Amino acid sequence: MPHTSVQTLRCQTVLRTTSGFARTVRRFDLPSVARPLPIFTEGALPLTSSSRRYIMGNTTNHFTSAYKSAFPQNDLNGGRSSTSLTQFLIRKAVEQAEWLIEQKQKDIALLVQDKIQLEGADQIADDQLVIICARYGAARGGIHNDDLAADRITERMINLDQEIEMCEDFITDHKAAFKACTGDTFTPKVKAAKKPSVDAKRAAAVMAKYKVA
Repeated sequence: MPHTSVQTLRCQTVLRTTSGFARTVRRFDLPSVARPLPIFTEGALPLTSSSRRYIMGNTTNHFTSAYKSAFPQNDLNGGRSSTSLTQFLIRKAVEQAEWLIEQKQKDIALLVQDKIQLEGADQIADDQLVIICARYGAARGGIHNDDLAADRITERMINLDQEIEMCEDFITDHKAAFKACTGDTFTPKVKAAKKPSVDAKRAAAVMAKYKVA
């Protein structure tokens, strides 16, 4: 990687955040949410996952090292216990991270709805506007500040989007560790279909009613 000034790296971080946020805005089709952030250096490119880790000094997949250290291949079961434990725990970690991403996307969707209502403040009742502003600490009694509420919504959306990106990196690293530690490509656990709970008497009555053999 060529030499890059600290000033440029800071600028790249700002641009990366802006890029991620813009992607979220498009995802939810929200008008006029993105606000300009200061640019310190001209020509800086958005950060990729790998370059962000380079800046943070995280050029090694430490999850791989951790799993190999915790579950060495020379176990008493010929390495099968190591592989089984590693696969199980990585799948669980990925499932949790994916669940977190879903929750944060839902949080962003709620923020989007509030932002849309603030953008059309002249179309909603004042009491509803006060309620929305109060959620973001921008209302005292009947007095509210639309701009402050809008800025705080934007800030929360940017933070949530950054957290989603970090969870995505977490998932990517775990999938790479899965391959490095077990030799297999990551596949999610296939959950067995849950058998529906059916009352036998009720089922027999319904079948008789509709003359089903």
